[in-house]
Amino acid sequence: MCAESAYSAPMQLKVIKQLKQLKQVATPKPVKPLVPVIRDKWAVLIGVARYNDSAIGNAKYATSNVLKLAKVLVDPAVGRFAPDHVLVVTQDKANKANLAQAVYEDWLIKKALPNDLIVIYICMKSSPNDAKNDLLLFGADGNVAEKEQTASSLAGMLGEVHRRTQSKNIVCLLDTTLAGSLAEKYPQGLSEMLKKIGSDTQTTIVAADLNLLQSKDAKLSNSSSFIEYFNEGLKAGGGMLPIETVAGFVVESMQKEVQSSASSAALAQKPGILTNPENPELTKIAFGIPIKNTSFSAANVHVGHSIDKLSETNPELAIAARRMQEMPDPTNPQSKIDQLLQTEQASSANQANLPKPVAKDSADDDDDDNDGANVDFAPYMATMKKTIQGKWVSPKGFDQKKVVAVFSILRDGRITEAELVESSGSAEIDKSALQALKDASPLAPLPKGAPKHVQIRYQFDYKVN
Repeated sequence: MCAESAYSAPMQLKVIKQLKQLKQVATPKPVKPLVPVIRDKWAVLIGVARYNDSAIGNAKYATSNVLKLAKVLVDPAVGRFAPDHVLVVTQDKANKANLAQAVYEDWLIKKALPNDLIVIYICMKSSPNDAKNDLLLFGADGNVAEKEQTASSLAGMLGEVHRRTQSKNIVCLLDTTLAGSLAEKYPQGLSEMLKKIGSDTQTTIVAADLNLLQSKDAKLSNSSSFIEYFNEGLKAGGGMLPIETVAGFVVESMQKEVQSSASSAALAQKPGILTNPENPELTKIAFGIPIKNTSFSAANVHVGHSIDKLSETNPELAIAARRMQEMPDPTNPQSKIDQLLQTEQASSANQANLPKPVAKDSADDDDDDNDGANVDFAPYMATMKKTIQGKWVSPKGFDQKKVVAVFSILRDGRITEAELVESSGSAEIDKSALQALKDASPLAPLPKGAPKHVQIRYQFDYKVN
């Protein structure tokens, strides 16, 4: 009896433990997918319809496509993009040098941060490179015979956007077609190339055609069917349908057109969405998702060039700025885009740009929505650098390393949302940089007239940039 009692207690505990383990295996706790939190939204829309090199051919409706998409994105009831967060680059201004500046060198790199949504629409002629592992985009100055030298690399462009902004929330709306007679040379097989480009650059690609064939003309509007269905999908849900749903609607609608067409070229078309494998949950959010900080504008970024002063700092990117200023009703961005569309459809205008932000009345200087455009931030930034540098204890060997951080400064001087966008490769050095920001907070309050917050990109080194 004693032997039985001494043996049964441990056995009971063992059985209970096994039952608990089996229960955990049989009924695992559901894991909720982590949908990205979007802090702000940016878009670069590129369209080239006519080329200097006749061998490239023309991209029908390219300018009209860009303007129609811009109108939907800035619609406060649909896309909900701030008008000054959308950059339009069209026609002769869309050359190789300007594309690099607009997409990553001089605009997005100074605006977008890791948690931002970046949308890049590309409507232009293209060609696979000689190695057939990249897509070359022809700007207005492109030349088929010298494509490797005169065209822009899609993989390079998207890769630079990801590398410099550290954002995984990048969507490329690819509405490109092969230049000249190249469609006959590459009838199939380009979808794998695009898939690899999307994977390598951590970009979700929504393609009008995975084989890069000409998109059909829209039935109801002066645009391609891709843009007609895309805009229709956005409007149908008031901008709040998930990206995957909008893309699915576009694919289904275009496939129905293909099935009803007798054209052999149309039958080969294959629209589709290539999801970024590193961030598949991005397709669960909506293009029209309201941003967290609704009062934030491009003017709030005081590191680099302000979009408001782009005509001064980068004249080549201020596309048709004078023409926009001459248009009536300056308080209505939608009206301006509508008039541009009418002009494009009537006279095939060569270039266009979105309007500048509406100037605020002086009586609103103390309003929460101040954009800080008239504030001299230079003295404040100089003091900020000295303060952070004074709190930073650089580890040994830092002279051969570099750390880049981004953060926001609230009006009361508090540093928030600090994160690294470029690591030194050393955990100790990275930790010291974030600790310096923590110790430096709060800074002095922002100057009078400043917006609710300013966003900073800060490089730690012995000579602070």
